[in-house]
Amino acid sequence: MTDVDPAVAAASVQAKWWDRPKLLCILLIASLALNVLVASAVATRLIRGERIERLPGAAQIQLVPRKFLRELPGEKRQAAREILRRLATDQRGDRQWIRELSLKLADSITAQPYDPEKVKVVLAEYASRSGASASRSGAAALELLTILTPEERSALAEAIRERATARR
Repeated sequence: MTDVDPAVAAASVQAKWWDRPKLLCILLIASLALNVLVASAVATRLIRGERIERLPGAAQIQLVPRKFLRELPGEKRQAAREILRRLATDQRGDRQWIRELSLKLADSITAQPYDPEKVKVVLAEYASRSGASASRSGAAALELLTILTPEERSALAEAIRERATARR
């Protein structure tokens, strides 16, 4: 039998382990990355506290800052979300007529011969429908104001002033 030096045998085993297709090394790195991802998600949840809630249709009421809506207390935020959800449902149809009017406008602009009266008709229809959409947004803003306390209305006024004077 041949005697193998224990130091050479240990080096040989270690070399063989490291010379494998580096699968174990790749798995260890992937495991570390996954652990870091999970730890950061947990830390974010602990630091952030409450869940971030989406406010549907908040962009439709352009006068009311989203920041203010997010800072409302739970029950008021829920009521505001319902108002915004109804508005978003109403406004969903607006996207369709805007697409249709855009195509009408493109057709009337490229028509031969060019007829400025057709363009005016399309633009007048757009202005009319846009006014109705803005009116719905205004009604939703009024409904939102009715659920707010005087202190919350003051905070809203301050948020509106802050946003209006902020540089963009």
